[in-house]
Amino acid sequence: MKRRLGWRGGKDGLVGKPEADQVSTGQGDHPQMVDIREMARILHVPVSWLYLRTRFHEIPCIRVGKYLRFEPDKVIAYYREQQSSKTMEKA
Repeated sequence: MKRRLGWRGGKDGLVGKPEADQVSTGQGDHPQMVDIREMARILHVPVSWLYLRTRFHEIPCIRVGKYLRFEPDKVIAYYREQQSSKTMEKA
């Protein structure tokens, strides 16, 4: 069941808080996205390290205006792939 955002109260219907049963949870068909601070926490790296890697397109991310969003599963898979290729180069 899809949920819509709705507002209650006020004469024009735009004053108040969204009703609890109408707030979208962000779950469903879309993968869970996290911001840069959360991704840095997941990877146990500084935010500055992550910014540098995204600047050079070394880590997959999505830009939403000036903000970066990450899919943790994709970033971790990418990181593991890079680590395994480095191990193969040393052998």
